[in-house]
Amino acid sequence: MELTFKENKIKLSEKNKSGSFIISTFFFFACIVNHTILLNVAGTFVSIQHLVAVSLFILAISRKKLILPNKYLLIFIFYAVVLSAIVAPTYGFDAYIIAYFFNLLLIISIMTIGADFSFAYWLTLVRRVAIVVIVLVSINTLLNFSAVVSVFRYGGRAFMPSLFVGGINLDSSWIAMFSVFFLKRPKGYFYFALSVIISVLYASRAGMLINVLVFLWVLFSRKRSKRELRAIIFIFCVLAILFVAGLSTGLISNAIYRFQMIGYEPGSISRLNKWSFVLVAFLENPFGYGVGNAVSVLPMFGYTGRIYANIHNIYFQVLLDLGIIGFVFYMAMVVFFFVKEFKNRFENPFAALIGVYLVIGLVQFGGISILFAFFLGIYFCTKNKLKHQAELDPK
Repeated sequence: MELTFKENKIKLSEKNKSGSFIISTFFFFACIVNHTILLNVAGTFVSIQHLVAVSLFILAISRKKLILPNKYLLIFIFYAVVLSAIVAPTYGFDAYIIAYFFNLLLIISIMTIGADFSFAYWLTLVRRVAIVVIVLVSINTLLNFSAVVSVFRYGGRAFMPSLFVGGINLDSSWIAMFSVFFLKRPKGYFYFALSVIISVLYASRAGMLINVLVFLWVLFSRKRSKRELRAIIFIFCVLAILFVAGLSTGLISNAIYRFQMIGYEPGSISRLNKWSFVLVAFLENPFGYGVGNAVSVLPMFGYTGRIYANIHNIYFQVLLDLGIIGFVFYMAMVVFFFVKEFKNRFENPFAALIGVYLVIGLVQFGGISILFAFFLGIYFCTKNKLKHQAELDPK
């Protein structure tokens, strides 16, 4: 059954207005972490987003009843904590376990405070922040355009400051994922087109792959109206023109070259090198090394490359961190999610973002990021509202 929405004026009680403001503020600062870091405690960064999150926790606790996520997620996190405590004397205690606690509290706070938010209001909230973020990324691109131009001349990827932690690859990746919130209306395709341009300018393979996944979601999620189809065709024509122009400047050629160089340049070599040690590390200890220890234990098995914050593969990270039991439990939740949302054609854009994150997690990310936890909380809030509310996708 195809779901439609009707326009209504979104109103919130005074109690929910304060929650909405804090959630929006948290989302914004979670996107610009690189510019809001306050402290570095034992390798763990404390930024403004954490301070805002604390106020979210306090507000959630002040409500009469906390709303918890499903029991399977709670069991998974409980298992992760217990296992990490057991193996800590042998493999150490990584501060990443704190992130598990923090993200769980964030999910509970989002679900508690946002329980009364309509589906339409959630879309409005994230769209407003996402627009500000893509504008800031665009401004950052213009301010560092010389670095982008160097990509045309010398190939590779632009080296410049980023908003998100992890470099401009994460900038292009997240704004590409944010485009799922705009593609239910024709004007929203301009956001998507701009995210494609930024991914190409940055020569970000992950960003470009996400753009492809999002476009496939557009085609799969539901039937399109004639107006939407015209918008898709128009944007496709614009992108085609830009593609031809990009070929003449070498921009598109460099983007294609980035894919051809997989296995021959530092970024992909580092990933492939780390992944080559996953099996031997797992076989040595199939019950796991504790949350956050996946990368740090690889040198024990011959890995000599750079030590990153994560292994750049969610599933390898979980396998080494939590062992076969945690991995099977995690994969069961992932499979259940995809089966359920595939039946719904991923109509819920928050489900679509989570799905894209889990797919691109094969080559990027590690464990549960704070933004993933944020959207997971919203997904839990909205997953049943599409079925029970006839609301307009807000214009």
